[in-house]
Amino acid sequence: MQGATGVSGPSGAQGVAGIQGATGSTGVQGATGLSGPSGAQGVAGIQGATGSTGVQGATGVSGPSGAQGVAGIQGATGSTGVQGATGVSGPSGAQGVAGIQGATGLSGPSGPQGVAGIQGATGSTGVQGATGLSGPSGPQGATGVQGSTGATGAQGATGATGILGPSGPTGPSGSTGPSGPTGAGATGATGPSGASGPSGTSGPAGPGTPSQSVVGTTDATTTSTIFVALVPPMTLTMTTTGFNVEATFSASVQHLSEDQTSDIALFVDGAEVYRARISLDKPNEVEDVAFSHLVKGLLPGSHTFDIRWRTSAGNTLEQLASTWGAQRELIIKELRN
Repeated sequence: MQGATGVSGPSGAQGVAGIQGATGSTGVQGATGLSGPSGAQGVAGIQGATGSTGVQGATGVSGPSGAQGVAGIQGATGSTGVQGATGVSGPSGAQGVAGIQGATGLSGPSGPQGVAGIQGATGSTGVQGATGLSGPSGPQGATGVQGSTGATGAQGATGATGILGPSGPTGPSGSTGPSGPTGAGATGATGPSGASGPSGTSGPAGPGTPSQSVVGTTDATTTSTIFVALVPPMTLTMTTTGFNVEATFSASVQHLSEDQTSDIALFVDGAEVYRARISLDKPNEVEDVAFSHLVKGLLPGSHTFDIRWRTSAGNTLEQLASTWGAQRELIIKELRN
């Protein structure tokens, strides 16, 4: 005998199909069993995403003020966003005992919001009304009180003096008046003596040895590298008769720097005829200088004899006659014998 049909298991959650129960052995066919309870409802599919907001229309340019224009047409409402797709159905539960009803599935996301409609354009400005008529002029106001007189302005600067006009012609000289009486004043001082007349011819030179000399008693220094006069000048002028002349000079000198040289020379009529060299190794070392030189070949007449000196660059040559009490001297002798 066919057995009774087994009770149908409850429907599983919608999704993966449940395992089908094993088929019972054939027997007595029993009465149809009661339908088992429905299986739990599968999880709802995820709601579609909300649509993006539509772009807002640009604001219309404001027209100039005047009569208010007709209100612009309101832009159309944006279309509703697309609804999200329904979620995938869950698998069927195993057939047999009714399964517990599944939890309600999550709502799918909202579809995107439709694009906002474009804002209507601003209505055109109304026509400006006509200008009203001008009212009548008001009565003239009373005359204001006159203000006080302003202070006197500062006096302007005096103008520049005009150009001097040309001098008038000189009038004729008046006649000379009569001479006044002679005054009773004292006799004036005697005027200066007149120039001396020319010297007479010199007589013949007498026998002997005429000589001249000059002495320096003041301190003298030089840094010149060319011959200059020893100041005060050691100079003598003598009239000779054609004989030889002996020139003698003596002095004490020093250098202010070490390892320097200097020269002291005799000049006759502007030409050098003799030179003495001084070489000193130490500064402030005093050296006595003395020489005698015979000058030959001088023609009869006046001749000038002088002493000049010089030193090397960067040095100072000194002859301190006053400080040391050691004078310098030049002697000139004509040797007539």
